Amino acid sequence: MRDGDPVAWDAGPATWGTIPPPLGAGLAEDATALARYAAAADRELATLPAAPQRDRRQRDAAARILRAARTLRDRFIAQHAEAVYDELTGACSVHLRIDALARAAADRFPGLVPTRA
Repeated sequence: MRDGDPVAWDAGPATWGTIPPPLGAGLAEDATALARYAAAADRELATLPAAPQRDRRQRDAAARILRAARTLRDRFIAQHAEAVYDELTGACSVHLRIDALARAAADRFPGLVPTRA
């Protein structure tokens, strides 16, 4: 997905998440699409009240946004798990503890895993 392409998922919380970006263009391109989608999800969630103050419609919108982002993450890792691991570990030449691996994944692949609060 290129900047300037129409993005149906950038339509606001009421309809957000109905059409995720396509994957399959390659690791770098898909990582960019994932990062943009995750950032858009974060922006849309930020337009909603805090979770305890949400009404039913807002809770449904938040659930839809989170589900769509999770689905895209699942698709991304299903297509690129080995390549992601190889990139994070220098083709398995560096052995990282799980916490370091998660931090490296958050840095290299924004939107894939949670970041430190």
